Amino acid sequence: MAFLQMKRVVSVVLKRFKAVPVMEEGVEPKFVVHLTGQDKRWVFRSRFEDRTK
Repeated sequence: MAFLQMKRVVSVVLKRFKAVPVMEEGVEPKFVVHLTGQDKRWVFRSRFEDRTK
């Protein structure tokens, strides 16, 4: 039940905001083959921008 509630909250947040990756100039992410897509550093740096603007 909590998992479904979490998915609901995340879907509402992602409808209002969009995640924009933050990368240094000229740097490409190196993906690792895994069950879920991951960056080699294990952290995707991103910021969230409001979609309503």
